[in-house]
Amino acid sequence: MTDAPEDKNLSLGTFIGLQIRERRRFLGMTISELAEASGVSISNLSKIETGQVSPSLQSLEAIATAISSPIHTLFRGFDDEGTLFHVAAGKGMVMGRPGKSGGHTYELLANNTGQVSEFTPYLVTLEEQSKQRASFTHSGMEFLYMLDGAMQYRYGTRVIDVETGDTLIFDGRTPHGPEKIVRSPAKYISLLTSKRDNGD
Repeated sequence: MTDAPEDKNLSLGTFIGLQIRERRRFLGMTISELAEASGVSISNLSKIETGQVSPSLQSLEAIATAISSPIHTLFRGFDDEGTLFHVAAGKGMVMGRPGKSGGHTYELLANNTGQVSEFTPYLVTLEEQSKQRASFTHSGMEFLYMLDGAMQYRYGTRVIDVETGDTLIFDGRTPHGPEKIVRSPAKYISLLTSKRDNGD
C-alpha cells in the first residue's frame, strides 16, 4: 500500500516531491532532519513532498545536497522513462521447450522475443514429472525464483531442494532442470540472460 497520489498523470512538481520523499525515507531521515540539513522549513518541505508547491532552484539544490542526490536524478523518469512492457496475467506466449511433456507449461513473459534482447523471462508451471532427465543448457546466466510448490532441481551433479520463496542463480552452460516434483504444481519464474557463449 502506498500513500502516493492516485492521479497517474503527475505534474513535475508532484513527481519531484515524491522523489524527495522516497529518497528521504530510504535514508531513514525524518522531515525535521531534512529541514535542518537543507535549511528549508518543515512546512515548506511538507508542501514540496506532497506536491502542493514547487521548490525554487535554490531550495531544490539544498534539498538534493542534503539527501546526497544530484539534482538531475530527481527528474529521472518523468519524461524519459525508457522501455516498459506490460504482459497481462495469462497473456504470455505459451511455448514448448526441450523436454516438455504433458503437465508442463512454459509461458514467455514477453509478447515476442524481439522485445527484450538482454534476457528472456518465463513463467514455468510443472504439474507432473517429465520423463526426460534434466539436461537444459544455454549461454549466459539464469535466475530462478520459486513462486509455489516444491521441487528438486538438478545442476550438474548436484540436486537442490527448492521450496516456495527460494532463489537460484547459476551459469546456464551447466546441464540443469527440474529433477523431481515434490509438491505440485511447481511454479517458478525463470530469467535467462542472452550473453553470447564465448566458449569460456
